[in-house]
Amino acid sequence: MLRFDECIELGNESLAAAPNYGWRHMIEASWAWALLAVGRVDEAARAVESYSPVPPGSQWGHVNTIVGHTVTGHVQGPEQAAHSLATTMREPISRRPRIRSDVLVGFAYLAHLRDDDRAQEIVTNIQPFGAGPIAAWLLLVPSGATDQDALERLAQMHESNPVWDRFVRDTQHSQRLILEELDRWS
Repeated sequence: MLRFDECIELGNESLAAAPNYGWRHMIEASWAWALLAVGRVDEAARAVESYSPVPPGSQWGHVNTIVGHTVTGHVQGPEQAAHSLATTMREPISRRPRIRSDVLVGFAYLAHLRDDDRAQEIVTNIQPFGAGPIAAWLLLVPSGATDQDALERLAQMHESNPVWDRFVRDTQHSQRLILEELDRWS
């Protein structure tokens, strides 16, 4: 958790060792996110530009789109990235409603870039799957967590906020939150 330098190194090694790996797009998304998380925005942008095609039928291809938009938030601005994310993800969300919490993480990150409290409103009311590392970053880093204490803080957060409660809040709030974000940015 928050060990982004290790993730970057592992990503570099994995991408070099397995150029035809079927889940390469997931390694690329994690690698680009790690680059962004350590402030290497230009490298993250190049990583996103060089994404491999997402294999047909991948249930995780939306994560590449979300990470790409977090990078765009730094390069072109969070408002432009939010408009693009809304346009790009409206149709996939309608086909696969369960990805809405992952997409909401993208909107939360862009709200964080705008210094908007909406970031915490979103991230505390959803339970994402594929975009979980970005959500964890949004919960941990603004509160001062480091790679040295991130696991301990995350354990404390899970103890005080059990997974069942998070899923209940996600069920109660994610539909409303995604509609608000899509309406705001479309």
